[in-house]
Amino acid sequence: MMASDGDLPDCSTLPSREYNWCDKKCTNENYDKKFTEDIHKTAKFGWAPTNAKKLQTEIYVNGSVAAGFTMYDDFRGYESGVYNKSSNAGYEGSHKVKLIGWGIEDDGTPHWLAVNSFGKEWGLQGLFKFPRGRNYYFIESLGIKVTPQL
Repeated sequence: MMASDGDLPDCSTLPSREYNWCDKKCTNENYDKKFTEDIHKTAKFGWAPTNAKKLQTEIYVNGSVAAGFTMYDDFRGYESGVYNKSSNAGYEGSHKVKLIGWGIEDDGTPHWLAVNSFGKEWGLQGLFKFPRGRNYYFIESLGIKVTPQL
């Protein structure tokens, strides 16, 4: 926000807010690690390649890639196969997932294999297949690669 004269406004009079960026209690009751024992640091990060072949190489050489895509409400009901939005699906927003691999269906359809955050009861035991090679709903252009600090 800019003041009318082009300067930055004085924010000292605005109330401050505390943000709880990280919930320190895991919702998975079977996960027994303490929060302080499960902290991992990043050595480096950056945008993942936006070309499907280069993205495949990134996953093959360095491991999974965090990716985002435009999500529609019918995605919540995904059960199997390669996801394709239905014509009457409503827009929900951006959704983040983890790309872990790729494959080709029997009918020749290339896909990404991804981990979702909806739990193991959803989709293919928490996984799903998403169209590969055509940047379907921006999944191939919204990736981030991370190298953990060991």
